[in-house]
Amino acid sequence: MSSKSVLMCLDVSASRFSANVLSALKNVSTYKNVEKQVFVHMYSATPTSTSTSSSTSSSTTTAFSSGLFSTRPYLKKLLQCTSHVYNSASKHAPLLNFTVLQRYSPQQPQRLESDVNLLLVDVHHMDPLVDAAKQYFGLSPDVQVISCHADETTPNDSLEALFQDLDPQTYDYCALGGTFDSIHNGHKVLLGAAIALTNKSLTIGVTDQAMNQRKTLHELITPIEDRKAAVREFVEQVRPEIEYEVVTLRDVYGPTVTDEKLQCIVVSEETKKGADMINEQRVGRGFSPLAKFCIPLVADDSHDAHQDAKVSSSSIREQKLGRLLRQPEPRSNLPARPYLIGLTGGIASGKSSVGKRLEALGAGLISSDLLAHKAYMKGSEAYHEIVKTFGEDIVNPESGEIERRKLGTIVFSDKSKLDQLNGIVWPATAKLVQQKIGELYQQGKEVCFIEAALLLEANWSSQLHEVWSCVIPEKEAVLRLHARDGLGEEEALKRIRSQSSNEYRVDNSNVVLCTLWDYQVTQQQVETAWKLLQERLKQFTTKQT
Repeated sequence: MSSKSVLMCLDVSASRFSANVLSALKNVSTYKNVEKQVFVHMYSATPTSTSTSSSTSSSTTTAFSSGLFSTRPYLKKLLQCTSHVYNSASKHAPLLNFTVLQRYSPQQPQRLESDVNLLLVDVHHMDPLVDAAKQYFGLSPDVQVISCHADETTPNDSLEALFQDLDPQTYDYCALGGTFDSIHNGHKVLLGAAIALTNKSLTIGVTDQAMNQRKTLHELITPIEDRKAAVREFVEQVRPEIEYEVVTLRDVYGPTVTDEKLQCIVVSEETKKGADMINEQRVGRGFSPLAKFCIPLVADDSHDAHQDAKVSSSSIREQKLGRLLRQPEPRSNLPARPYLIGLTGGIASGKSSVGKRLEALGAGLISSDLLAHKAYMKGSEAYHEIVKTFGEDIVNPESGEIERRKLGTIVFSDKSKLDQLNGIVWPATAKLVQQKIGELYQQGKEVCFIEAALLLEANWSSQLHEVWSCVIPEKEAVLRLHARDGLGEEEALKRIRSQSSNEYRVDNSNVVLCTLWDYQVTQQQVETAWKLLQERLKQFTTKQT
């Protein structure tokens, strides 16, 4: 266990709980020797009925590890405080990974998954609490300890509005479902509440790729097995003593309509309609309807104008645009300069617009489509091969040039014909691209982007240092093709689907961009991508020398 983490101990019965949380977050945000992980353990300094000792130390230890939070009203207090911690973390410490623990088993002292090198406690007189924490979590005797007890000037928000209309109770068997892509604090509130309400077994459904098709930037959603593993890792970290079933959801119902013993479903404002549908199915099968527990969403104070006002996976996926998704593979076959980047994307994806923006920032830009026009020109070697293969009907009788619209009607209706055409045009275009790279490098362009719709299909990536892709939803591509080329939906879809999928492009790209939103949003993505590229190039140059 080489990684370092922080453990916060917070008293939910403290009158200034919110202020103490804020003080703790300020402390941990300025603490340098931590690798992003922050554990939060909530206790109550109020002695419990199970405490038999009158000593302060014994009373604190009992409240620290008892099952107090499974009883009313402490269950509600736990839910309120957990939600508040995650909301506050999103606002004041968004780069840190918070996990609110629910480990209250005095017979089983806990061991955290990483070494704790800072202990934050919310009291002035720390000794009893510090001793209890060290004993319960097996902390080093030398762990650094800081009091995060807030002074009177620290704002103290009331938590009464959270879950104010709910009277929570525990159930033996609970369920919830979701995408759970890039587990964030909103997910953690939802999962944490479900864990708190569960006595024996919690069933968690994770949506498969087919269910995610309508989500924004679904191409960037993590593979389902990775998402299921991340969910299991999180919930077992929070409370390891109950049973978890993490299953694949292929429809909105999953096991909730086949498992009669389930008693409660935890939902958000976005998914509570799904719970009504589930209960209709359960009643129709003779099962008892599930109790519904609805969780408020976590606000995202840093969202852009076009993004959700709540913490969401789609916002996190949008934040990945323009950033390195995977490290470039070493290219020993290529010189360090010029640094070559392929810019690809489906039809109407906005790659030409992105290319022009990159050119304005200082990059060299090569349009393989424009160069391919030369390959089609009358008199070229490729011209004769194309006419020979597809017939004289594609030739304009007046100019003698190939009419690409006529040719497109043929090849976009038959993949084998499209492959034939590409087999003729790609090699000819590749020669012209190499010539253009040399010209741009002679002009002082150390970074060159090669814009090519079929770059991956042509297997050009091995001749490039990186690949960047532009993606947009299929529906948006259809609208753009209608506006730009006058194509009807059927013809537009035929052209879109004749090319590789966005998922394939994302899986084979180092950087992904999306032109779905307004000009400035795309510009920000491009500028971010360019800035981060310059940083990589400095490192690349250092390694080369």
